[in-house]
Amino acid sequence: MRQVIVFTIACSLVGRLEAQRRIPSPDSLRAQAAVLSGCYQFPWGDSIPALPSRLPTKLQLSERWFRKLGYHMVGFFEARPAQLQRGAYVAWRPRGRDSLDIALTARSTASPEDLMLSGRVDSDTLKGVITLFTILPDSGHSVPTYSSATVGHFKAARTRCS
Repeated sequence: MRQVIVFTIACSLVGRLEAQRRIPSPDSLRAQAAVLSGCYQFPWGDSIPALPSRLPTKLQLSERWFRKLGYHMVGFFEARPAQLQRGAYVAWRPRGRDSLDIALTARSTASPEDLMLSGRVDSDTLKGVITLFTILPDSGHSVPTYSSATVGHFKAARTRCS
């Protein structure tokens, strides 16, 4: 039993070290953020189900580092509006030169449901999916286990910031 525990811990550490090697440098993230930042207008349709947070009609993605939650959101940048619901922040991160994630319910602690927009920018259009992350009932692990479900699609236009 002890060997199994040691092996599990070793595999976990190797996986984390691998993931850390893939994290882009701050300079690389800042360069990607410069390309993707700006204002986006979201015309939401009626096909989006009820969600744990309201969806923004307009977001301004900035190039300023998001620092409100400390190490919980490393590599994220600020967005306006900063909050769509009480106790949760809006933050975003580039996922390459043409893709990004927008966390609509960023917190320092796990919440029962989190909402993320993930998309790709093509010209002046951001297209992507709305993903709902839900904590699964207690699985006996010290770290919560999440399930994710795509609950909708979106298309946002890049607009001039006012």
